[in-house]
Order: sequence, then C-alpha cells, then structure tokens
Amino acid sequence: MTPEEHRAAWQSGRVSDEGGFSNCRCGICGTRLAGDRYAWHWIDGGDKHGKGGTIVHESDACADCLLFLANGDEPESWP
Repeated sequence: MTPEEHRAAWQSGRVSDEGGFSNCRCGICGTRLAGDRYAWHWIDGGDKHGKGGTIVHESDACADCLLFLANGDEPESWP
C-alpha cells in the first residue's frame, strides 16, 4: 500500500487490524514468544518530525509493543 492509499483508507475508516497469530519475533522488541502480531508504521527519512519521509508499513508488532505505541504503557514484566 502506498502512503496515498494508506491515507485514503485511513480517512475512509477502512484501515483495521485484527492481528494474527505468529511464531515470528516481534519487529520492535524482538521477543521470540509466539502470539498475535499487529500492523505498525514508521517514517523513514524526512526532517526531524518525519515530514517528507516515506511511510514504512510493518506487520510484526507484539501486543505489548502495540499497547506501548498506543498508550505509552509498559507491561509490568517487560522482557
């Protein structure tokens, strides 16, 4: 999905993520524990605020990292 397609899908409410079970490591914290993995996005390049950068789409965030990205909450026993 291009950044323009992602923005259009987000604005129309068609972007959702149910997650999916995986044995792959988390792309953020690297945990090897099996569990649900969710989509996440980051900006590559651009200025210090990311303006002008490219949106990179990933699909390997564990539930703990997803909660941290969304709320800033760390689990009680962070690995």
